[in-house]
Amino acid sequence: MFGLFNKLFGSEENETKRTQKKIHDIVTSIENERKSKSKSRWDFDDVYRRATEEQEPTYKFLLGQIYYYGDGDIKPDYEKSIYWYTEAALSGDLPAMVHLGCFYREGDCGVEIDIEKAKYWFREAKKGGYNLNKDILEFISN
Repeated sequence: MFGLFNKLFGSEENETKRTQKKIHDIVTSIENERKSKSKSRWDFDDVYRRATEEQEPTYKFLLGQIYYYGDGDIKPDYEKSIYWYTEAALSGDLPAMVHLGCFYREGDCGVEIDIEKAKYWFREAKKGGYNLNKDILEFISN
């Protein structure tokens, strides 16, 4: 009779093993989630190579983004971020120009507010065909 009970409901030993397995699975899941959060969304070496060796403006902009927000093990670094946004903007990247305009207008990313620089970068983006919003258009017209 106990044999049938154990087959239907499991023995205490089986219950202990199932509980240990559940705990192991939960711990493994938490550890995998933690590890995945520390991974970069980008292949940093490839992005860096394409920005420096191939001089691709989009990848210069992307380095600016990576250093602005941080990514994986890379901590935010505003000095490097401004450097790469500027490199991208000087290479013709329109979103980088807009970002620089915003940084100088607001004093973000470790730069001092500089209205003339802000207007300069917004105007450059507009000349390049970037569709600026009404707020920025009003800002550069003053």
